[in-house]
Formats: sequence, structure tokens, C-alpha cells
Amino acid sequence: MPQRQPSIPWKERRERRHSTYDPKRKHKADRERHRRGKRSCFKKLNDFYLDAVESGRDCRVYAVILNKPKGQTCVRYTTYNSHPQEDWTPQAEEVAHHWPKADSWTPVNFKDDKRQAGTTMKSASTSQRRLFTLSTPPMLNLINTPTLG
Repeated sequence: MPQRQPSIPWKERRERRHSTYDPKRKHKADRERHRRGKRSCFKKLNDFYLDAVESGRDCRVYAVILNKPKGQTCVRYTTYNSHPQEDWTPQAEEVAHHWPKADSWTPVNFKDDKRQAGTTMKSASTSQRRLFTLSTPPMLNLINTPTLG
């Protein structure tokens, strides 16, 4: 029976295949990754909208992505609008002065995400974080309780 060789990590196998750095390939791969990420983001927004409609909520979703490639002056906007037939998109001032205060999300809200620099998937999954803590239950004084009778 032939002896089995130890497994080589996938990153190392990938690096062996492409030993020379090709900036054109990297640029193309980065562009494709950005395009796929944008598409998956809009798909999740659409799923969120459809889920809200199915649960009987009046939900309107509007998202804008501004894309300015490095070294270029042109700016390209990509938008998602859940109600393209209606003119419902609010102005920025209207959203900012809305009461109760509107929720504003920034990258800081996702700082515990596993994709942060310096953390790997392995270290994030093996870390021992507590999601919640249980307090001690209240002590029951059963000796002095009156009996029903």
C-alpha cells in the first residue's frame, strides 16, 4: 500500500501554482471580487425587502455605492431601489432630522467582525468569548413559608 503524503495547505498550493506575480491578473481578480461582493450585497438587500413584505411590514430599501477606481477621476454610482416606480427616496437632511433618531451604520458597528485585520478565522473561532453570562439564581427561603391548608 502506498504511503500517503502529508496534506499541503490550500494557500501554499495556490502560491506554488502562481509563483510569479502578475499585476494584470491581480487587478482582474480584485475587480471580479468587488463585482461579486456588490451583487451579493444587493441580493441580501432584496431578500431583506422581500422578507419584510412577506411578514406584512412596509419596508423601503435604498442603497448607494460610490465607486472611484484608483488613479481615475470618474465616479460611478450603483444603486439599489426596492420601489423604482415611486419617488420616495428621502433627502439626507430629512433622514438626519427625523424623530425618533434614525439609525446610522458605519464600519465601526462591525468591528467585531471576523474579517478585521490581525485576526484569522482560526483564531476567531478558537477564542473563548462569552456571549452572555448567567447570574446566580435567587436563594429561596423555603423554611419560613406558610403552608396553604
